[in-house]
Amino acid sequence: MKNMKIFFGVLVLLFTGVTVSAKHTQITKENQGPDGFKYVHEFHDQASNTLSCKEPGTNLCAWLKHSGSSYTIIGNGTDYLVDDLVAYAEGQMDQGLNSGTTVFPGQVLVTWETTELGYVITILNGTDFPEHLK
Repeated sequence: MKNMKIFFGVLVLLFTGVTVSAKHTQITKENQGPDGFKYVHEFHDQASNTLSCKEPGTNLCAWLKHSGSSYTIIGNGTDYLVDDLVAYAEGQMDQGLNSGTTVFPGQVLVTWETTELGYVITILNGTDFPEHLK
């Protein structure tokens, strides 16, 4: 019976998405072509998650390490899908706001800045906040 509980617990973890415990997530898109990007680089460690997409090509700029799962940023009592936070920042840029910062409930901060060739979005949670926003 105990083994069955463990087995089902593992199944639930596999199918409910991936939780990101890192405090810093950065997404960079530069020089996108009409069909996507040539280079997509993804990096994860305990402190950060990085997705960098560059040059015209045919690759989707997306997290690939856990295909089919969405990354979750854990705030202080509130969890957010990284894709939703990125979509928010992209929407702000689409409205002409070339740079900005939004603090979401649960101490999750999203910053965005357009560059000559694309943009950079940074997501911070908790203790990585700049001092003036704590």
